[in-house]
Amino acid sequence: MASQAIELKITGMHCAACVSTVERALYQAEGVKKAVVNLMLEKAHIEGEVEIDQLIQAVQKTGYEAELIEEIVLPQDSQSDEGLIQAKNQMVFAWVPSVIMMLWMIPKWLSGIMWPNPTLYIYGMIVFSLVVLLLPGRNILRSAWKSTVHLSPNMDVLIALGSLACLVTGVLKAFGMDIHSFAGIAGMIISFHLTGRYIEVKARGRSSDAMKLLLNLGAKNARIIVGAEQREIPISQIKSGDIMHVLAGEKIPTDGIIVDGESTIDESITSGESTPVLKTVKDHVIGATINLDGVLKVKATKVGRDTFIAQMAKMVEEAQTTKVPIQAFA
Repeated sequence: MASQAIELKITGMHCAACVSTVERALYQAEGVKKAVVNLMLEKAHIEGEVEIDQLIQAVQKTGYEAELIEEIVLPQDSQSDEGLIQAKNQMVFAWVPSVIMMLWMIPKWLSGIMWPNPTLYIYGMIVFSLVVLLLPGRNILRSAWKSTVHLSPNMDVLIALGSLACLVTGVLKAFGMDIHSFAGIAGMIISFHLTGRYIEVKARGRSSDAMKLLLNLGAKNARIIVGAEQREIPISQIKSGDIMHVLAGEKIPTDGIIVDGESTIDESITSGESTPVLKTVKDHVIGATINLDGVLKVKATKVGRDTFIAQMAKMVEEAQTTKVPIQAFA
C-alpha cells in the first residue's frame, strides 16, 4: 500500500486532553507515520500506509466521531452560527440560576445568616444547582461519562467531579451531617465552564475566516460550451477538459488553458501584480483571476482541490494544523 495523506473531521473534542486522546489512538493504528489533530479546526491530518476505515474505527473507540474529508469544503455560515447560538443559549441558561444563587448568598457572606432559614437556603442551592447540571450542563456530564467509559478522561471529567462533589456536600448537609455546604458552587462551576465553551466556539469560527476569504474569491458558477450551446453550472460540477466561455469582466471559473481569444487578466489576487497581464491562446490562466476586456474560451485543466486557490487554502489550513517541535514535545 502506498503512503498517503488523509484528513478526518473529528467531532466531540473540547480540550487538549481530547486532542491527545485522539492523536494517541491514531498513532496506535497500523501504518500511521504522522498524526496531527487540531482542536480549533476539528480536523486530523494523518500520513502513512493506512486504511481509512481503520482510522475512523480507532477514533470512534475513544468516544469521538470521525469522517473522511474528501474535498476542501467552504465552512457553512449557518452551521457555525447554529453552534454559536447553541453555546450562547446554554451559557445564558446556566447563568440565570447561578446569578440568583449568588445574590441569595450575599446575606450569608456579609453576616453569616442563611436567609430566610438554613433549611430553605440549603434546599434552594441544591435545586438551582441541579437545574444547571441537568439542563445546560447535561452535555458535560454525558461527555465525562463517555470519556470515562472509554478510559480516556477529558477535562469534562474534572468539571463533572468538582460539580458533583460540591452538590453532594449540600445533600449531606440537608440530611443533617455537620459539614459545610458548597451546593451553590456546583452550578457556578458549570456556568463558568459553559462560558469558556462559548468563547471557544466563537474563536473556532474565526479560525477559519482566512480559508473562507480565499475560497470566496472564486466564481460561483461557470458557463461551459456543450456542442453548439452554452450551459451555466455550479463550479463544483466542472470537470477537467470542459470548455468554459468567459466574458469580459467575469472571473475565470477554474484553472485552465486558453483555447480561443485574447484578453488582459487581472492576477493581483494570486500574484500581487497590479498590472494586468496579456493572455492569448495556449496561455495558462488561474481560477478567480478577472478577465478584463476580451472574450475567452478556456479549457479546464485543474478542478476542485487541485486548483491554485484551493491549494492556497490548504496551505493556510496546514499552517494552522502543523505543530512546531516544541508543541510536539509538549
